[in-house]
Amino acid sequence: MKKIVVLLILFLIPTTIFAYVDGYEISKYHVKIDVKENNVLNIREEITADFEPYAYKHGIYRKIPIINEVERADGSSYFNRVRISNIKINNNHEDSYENNYLVMKIGSASTTVSGEVKYIISYSYNLGDDRTKKFDEFYFDIIGTEWDTTISNVSFEINMPKSFDKSKLGF
Repeated sequence: MKKIVVLLILFLIPTTIFAYVDGYEISKYHVKIDVKENNVLNIREEITADFEPYAYKHGIYRKIPIINEVERADGSSYFNRVRISNIKINNNHEDSYENNYLVMKIGSASTTVSGEVKYIISYSYNLGDDRTKKFDEFYFDIIGTEWDTTISNVSFEINMPKSFDKSKLGF
């Protein structure tokens, strides 16, 4: 009987220890993108972060690339520099640029957070010219790669500016 109890305890411990990476995890991440005909994306991100008690965190960092390498199915590629504007966040934030990213430091240095916190971020992301006349191109990494924690639930919606032939869609 003692062996079973020990095994159960060993199985329970890792799930509680490793539930948080860097003191928090993102339990929900929803992204809504309204694509405009001029290649501007109006983006709204709803991020629900769960902060570990006594982690002494002040908020989150959201890093958004301002230079992207676009790789096409035909093997060609190019770099584009985007413009980000109309930033609105439901929390205190400081913005800076670092290594080809806009870095949003969201939260307050004077306040620590614990438990569930919902962040709402909206901004316009101007992709500029897609450099092709043969087709319309929408290329965007919805979540990004610069997170310092786990994300357990992602949903998204993309609204295009007009109807299109869905059979020609590459995703």
